[in-house]
Amino acid sequence: MTDSPTRCAWCGTPYGAFLSLLTHIDDEHLVMPRNVVSLAEARQARHQRRIGAYQQMLPTPA
Repeated sequence: MTDSPTRCAWCGTPYGAFLSLLTHIDDEHLVMPRNVVSLAEARQARHQRRIGAYQQMLPTPA
């Protein structure tokens, strides 16, 4: 088995780790919402969604 990096199916960009490939797909290939004007804002919005999802998984304090 060869140790070749994972490549993006759309643009062929090589990635060694699956999670970085998912981040690349999020940033480069998913359609951004119409109210987001820049890639930086799209990244920030995605980060906030991930934080919110993580906080929902935490147990609520008694």
